[in-house]
Amino acid sequence: MKHTPGPWTAVLDSGIDHLIVTNGVTIASTSYETHNGDIFQKPVISKQTAKDNANLLAAAPEMLEVLEGIEKWQNGEDNEFHTTALELLKRLRGK
Repeated sequence: MKHTPGPWTAVLDSGIDHLIVTNGVTIASTSYETHNGDIFQKPVISKQTAKDNANLLAAAPEMLEVLEGIEKWQNGEDNEFHTTALELLKRLRGK
């Protein structure tokens, strides 16, 4: 699997969009309003949902790492995925 290496960070931009950024490069964004040219339409999701979506997207590389750790653990390989999984869960919950 090829993807932009992490860590990814969710950053609020312009009060409307949450950017997913790594090494100063935006790789994705979420918004709670729709756009029609330069005119903003009514919100389609809440600001909190847009923020939660951004946090979930930003955690994708770590989620992959945890899942790969579980796979290794099930195969009897020694690793420390439990600590990584707990840290990821805190991040997903915005803590």
